[in-house]
Amino acid sequence: MAVLVLGVAAWLWLFAADPLDPVVVQQVRGEVTRVRGGVEAPATLGEALRDDDQIRVNDGAAVLSMGQDTRLTLHEGASLRLLGLAEDGLRVELENGRVEATVRPGTPSLRVSSRGRGVVAQDADFALAVDDEGTFDLEARRGDLGVFGVDGVERLGEGQRLYAAPGQSATVAEIPSTLLLDVPWPEGGPTKETSITVRGVSAPGAKVVGPGGVSARAGPDGAFTLTLALAEGQNELTLEATDLHGRRSTAVGRVVRDTTGPTAEFRLR
Repeated sequence: MAVLVLGVAAWLWLFAADPLDPVVVQQVRGEVTRVRGGVEAPATLGEALRDDDQIRVNDGAAVLSMGQDTRLTLHEGASLRLLGLAEDGLRVELENGRVEATVRPGTPSLRVSSRGRGVVAQDADFALAVDDEGTFDLEARRGDLGVFGVDGVERLGEGQRLYAAPGQSATVAEIPSTLLLDVPWPEGGPTKETSITVRGVSAPGAKVVGPGGVSARAGPDGAFTLTLALAEGQNELTLEATDLHGRRSTAVGRVVRDTTGPTAEFRLR
C-alpha cells in the first residue's frame, strides 16, 4: 500500500500541469485604481490580482503581466475586469477604453471580451478599443486572432483591423499607418454666411473636433459632417481627428467672411 501511494504521488508530481502564473500589476503611471469587492484602492506594483478584480486607469497607464510572456497595457480611460484563470488561459473583460496585448508562444491563451464580443490570442500582438456606445475596434498587429460574437467574422489575419459599431455591419480592412483626414474645404471668394458646413472623410469611428469644441463621429464609411461658425474677416479653421487607438491627424482651412461689401468712391468735379 505504501508503495502504491508513493507511486501515485510521484506520477502526479511528474505529470501534473504546472500551475498558471498569477496576474500581477507590473507598471503603474498616473492615477490607477484597483476595485475589489466594491472597495477602491490605488493599484500597487507587484500586487497579484484576484478573480473579479477591476483595474481602472483614470489617468496615465498600467501594465499587467502573467509570467514573462503575457502582457496587457491599459491606456487612459480603460477599465478591465479579471474574469479568471482557467486551464485554457486568462480571461478578462474590457469594459471600456483601450488595451494592447502581447501573448508569446507556449503560454496560455488570452481571451478578451467586451459586451458579448471578443478576441482569443495564442501567439499574437493585438490592440482592442471599445467606447461608451459599444463600438468594437480590433487590430491584429502580429499573428492571427480568433474572433467571437461578431457576425461574419471568426478570424482576423495579421495586419488587419476589425471595426464593428452598434447596428452596423462589421468591416475588415488593413491597419492604417496614419490616420486619414481628408477635408475638401469650400472654394471661392468671401462669404457672408455665419457658418459653413464641412464634409470630410476619416477612419471609421474617428472623432473629429473643430473650433469651439464642435465635434462629429465618422460613420462606418469614414464620412463626417461639421458645421463651423465664422467670425468676420479671415477664419483659420483647424480640425483634429482621433481614432479609438489614439492616432491623430489635423487639417487646416481658411475661409473669409465679409459682410461689409465693396466700398464705392465718388469724385466731384
